[in-house]
Amino acid sequence: MNKKYIRHGILSTILIVLSVFWIKLSVYAEESSYVTAIQKFVGGTPYKIEVRNNYAYIAAYGVLAVYDVSNEQDPTFVSYLDLEGVATDIVVINTLAYIVAGEKGFHVVDISNPSQPTLQGSCSMQSGYARSLAVQGNYAYVAALEDGLRIINISEPTNPHETGPGYAQGIDCAMDVIVVGKYAYLADEQNNIIVINITDPQNPEKTGEAPSNGQLQNICYDSEYIYAADWDGSLSVYRITGPGTIEYVTSSPINGRAFDVFIKDHYAYVTNYNMGILEIFNVANVNNIQKIEPSVDLTSKPYHIAYAGSKLYITFWNDGFCLLDISNPEVPALISDVNEPGGTAVQVLVKDNYAYVADCISGFWVFDISDPDNASVVTNYRTVNYLRHMFIKDHYLYCAVSGSGLEIVDISDPRLPRHVSDKKVTGVGRAVCVDGQYAYVASDSYGINIVNVLHPENPQVIRTYETSGRALGITVQGDRCYVADWTNGLVVLDIVQVPTQIETIETINTAGYAYSVTVEGDYAYVSDHEKGFTIIDLVSQPHQIKNYDDYPALGMQPLGDYLYVSSAEDGIIIYKKSAAMTYHEIAYYDTPGYAFAAEFHGNNVYVCDNNAGFLVLRPHFPRVDSVSPGGVLQGQTKDITLSGKYFHAGATVNILGGDITVNETEFLTDSSLRINITVDPEAYMTLRDIYVENPNGFENTSHSLLQVLDGSPPFGIPSKPVITHSGGNKNNILVTWTKGSCVDPESGISAYIVQLGTRENPGLYYNGNVGMETEKAFTLPAGGTEVYARVHAINGTGLPGKFSEISDPYLLPLVQPVITEISPTELKRNSVQTTINIFGEHFTDPVSLHISGEGIMIHSVELISATLIKAIVSVSPDAELGDRSITVNAGGIEVMDQHGFAVIQGFTETSGDVAVQGGSKGYVNPKQGEQAVI
Repeated sequence: MNKKYIRHGILSTILIVLSVFWIKLSVYAEESSYVTAIQKFVGGTPYKIEVRNNYAYIAAYGVLAVYDVSNEQDPTFVSYLDLEGVATDIVVINTLAYIVAGEKGFHVVDISNPSQPTLQGSCSMQSGYARSLAVQGNYAYVAALEDGLRIINISEPTNPHETGPGYAQGIDCAMDVIVVGKYAYLADEQNNIIVINITDPQNPEKTGEAPSNGQLQNICYDSEYIYAADWDGSLSVYRITGPGTIEYVTSSPINGRAFDVFIKDHYAYVTNYNMGILEIFNVANVNNIQKIEPSVDLTSKPYHIAYAGSKLYITFWNDGFCLLDISNPEVPALISDVNEPGGTAVQVLVKDNYAYVADCISGFWVFDISDPDNASVVTNYRTVNYLRHMFIKDHYLYCAVSGSGLEIVDISDPRLPRHVSDKKVTGVGRAVCVDGQYAYVASDSYGINIVNVLHPENPQVIRTYETSGRALGITVQGDRCYVADWTNGLVVLDIVQVPTQIETIETINTAGYAYSVTVEGDYAYVSDHEKGFTIIDLVSQPHQIKNYDDYPALGMQPLGDYLYVSSAEDGIIIYKKSAAMTYHEIAYYDTPGYAFAAEFHGNNVYVCDNNAGFLVLRPHFPRVDSVSPGGVLQGQTKDITLSGKYFHAGATVNILGGDITVNETEFLTDSSLRINITVDPEAYMTLRDIYVENPNGFENTSHSLLQVLDGSPPFGIPSKPVITHSGGNKNNILVTWTKGSCVDPESGISAYIVQLGTRENPGLYYNGNVGMETEKAFTLPAGGTEVYARVHAINGTGLPGKFSEISDPYLLPLVQPVITEISPTELKRNSVQTTINIFGEHFTDPVSLHISGEGIMIHSVELISATLIKAIVSVSPDAELGDRSITVNAGGIEVMDQHGFAVIQGFTETSGDVAVQGGSKGYVNPKQGEQAVI
């Protein structure tokens, strides 16, 4: 895992670098082992901004964020790109964005489609922390702190690479760089403006320098002058006196921390970081710089400045960015403010389906985590002061806040948190724990405050107790209060008689600086800051068991055999207990910034990180969702496929309950394992749990997945068959069934046996093997009998199971009807309402008639007797000549006469009472007054 390295100026305040954007991400580039990030709400501070073609491109620590600024009154978020490293500077040229990202070096991003930026290439520099850059031609020039100037060849965007060692001699900390012609000008924070000849990018040479008045941060060029923002409080001006030479000209004092400077039309705009203002200077005469009053109040701490279309775009430390109209440079006007505060995420608590994220600057955020894969922001609640720590009891959220001490918020409706009260305590609020009617507030160097919260709307401070160190963390267990007391280690207080009496009963020195404490059972887990964590045995005489100093520790959560450690720059480290209170590292996720706190809940780890905001991580606890086949027989040896998630090569499997041996385990994919098992002939016939352990030690048991079945017949029966008419004659039938309680086909069934017949003779019509089909069609002889079906299965060894329940009866027609004669045998065209007599045998109701070809209308069909059917028909004027077949359906059975009658030539023009109308489309019978369409 790589350590985060942040250097100088604003970046040096490691624990107070604040976030801004809650941008929801799903693609990650962080280092990890056995842990996957499934959600990330990026909180990276918007550091540097570039505006091109109505889009603002923001280097925001963990991401490149893109905003549409075509509507200056209402800029809207468009897209993001997750990046490795800490993105602090960006240059946009045409369709490419060049970004520096701290120790991760340099990235090239294609922004031809602003809604979908894509990474083109990256360059991990040989050394240095890439802080800022300038681009000219085919080269990017990077200010890399102690490593000075690094030069990257960008002629191939997909393959950026360093040209050589760059130039670092005599440079203490290169903070910014600009390029003018053949020279690069470096702002060296501790020393000077340094001039480097870059004619030969492989061999840059220093040609000049000019001293600074303080810690230079950022510089810009206008005409022959270079303007520098000086962190110690000034705007400094330098003049380029010739090729490779420079001299100091003057400075104008600033009451605060100057961070960035931009020049436009003889006006210098300087961000005053700690004062939260924009200073404006008239620099038309550099020997007589005039400050424009008043300064512009930005209400937040400004970072960088960009310019586009008479507008300044200014990024903020914790409040997004704003647009200022400088068409009148001496009276800038605020156009819009993209204010999406995030602050430093310092703690997370989970209750029900909501996560509460403590954000030092902007209070707490509420996230809906009912679906952890699609967590969403619900609301933000602004506390009365900086929020340090939270505790949930019942439907109240108790907040330790700087300045005020304790604030109580009603979260009975998580979507609408409601302020209940706040109470000033002695000192500040650093951490809080509630037990019974008392809230115990850790108050830094003031010890602890005890507040009666029996009536949350009216809390009362009833006792203050000083400790010898700085009370930063606190928890209560039974009649003991445990305080993480910084250099004083862990302090154990007796609170049996609180509030009348509090007594220190033990102080245990720890290896480092006690920052937080968690108690689980008989043990206290103390976060010892850079000295890792310490485990203390609380039974009898409390004493230290062991210190683990592999990584820093800011917070911990012990849970069963696992320990989740928030490890600042190293992210989240997961340990597993291998013996009595002996832990070893098994997994980690290296978050982009500083992991302050984490909480494990429902197979997920919810993490607060000052650069990545709020993350949802999923440790790779193996999970079996289904098995195929779902059942095995006693005495059987069988391959089983396990489907699920988070399997790793080398995973081991055990079927719980005894009497089943796992002979072999084969890793197929991260979601599939194959095992070969042997089931004892006497194994219990129950649903079995399946235990899987990954090689690192993550283990999980999935319940009630594999059924052990009786290995001897019967081994389950199919469902009751159903007989239905399949179409046509009623003696055409379809028998269907399902596997019912039988084992899954691959677990022992080799075929189904179907019997079809009468009750007296079940296999009269059929008794056969239909394979694995679950339906079978039959055509049976008529006879008026009732038929029945039943089904059973046979297993892989040929043993038969029990028959299913017998089907309901199906009645076959009595006998097949027969046509013996049709009269007349000829019908003329234009025949109207002509009677056809169909003679035969075994005609029964219901009857219907079908005549082949077109041009015949059937008006009625009537059953006269079992031997005669009468039909009334009409023939159209242009009916097709020739033989017509007649099909009779009598009693559900069809019979056809292929040569029923013939259509012959009739009248060719109007005659008698028949008039031809519309050719083959129809005819009119004047006597009946009806139209027939054939």
